[in-house]
Amino acid sequence: MESRSEQLAEALLRMVRLILQGIELHAVKGDAVDYDRFRAGVRKVQDSLSQRPAPSEVLVAAGTLVRAVEDYNSSTPRFIHVQCVELQTMVGMLTKAMTSMAANSEATVSRLQAIER
Repeated sequence: MESRSEQLAEALLRMVRLILQGIELHAVKGDAVDYDRFRAGVRKVQDSLSQRPAPSEVLVAAGTLVRAVEDYNSSTPRFIHVQCVELQTMVGMLTKAMTSMAANSEATVSRLQAIER
């Protein structure tokens, strides 16, 4: 029975490590500072699980990881909003430039037609 409990504990610990690895690998990189902070938090949890931790330590590590994910996810909408504003500004500048070019083009064509006449 002892051997079975040991195997189960080891399997669960491996599963937790794989989940940690997956979370770290598949996190979408947004703001570089937030992303680095998030990865440092994940690595801290991974380090805490590198030895044979007590079950209570595994629970603390899980809570730490949940907090790191929550913090990272809460900063993502802000980052997306900033990128959206930058994109809207760029599109506005492009629209103004194209409008200006089109207006100048019409004036130039009119002048050329007048010269032709």
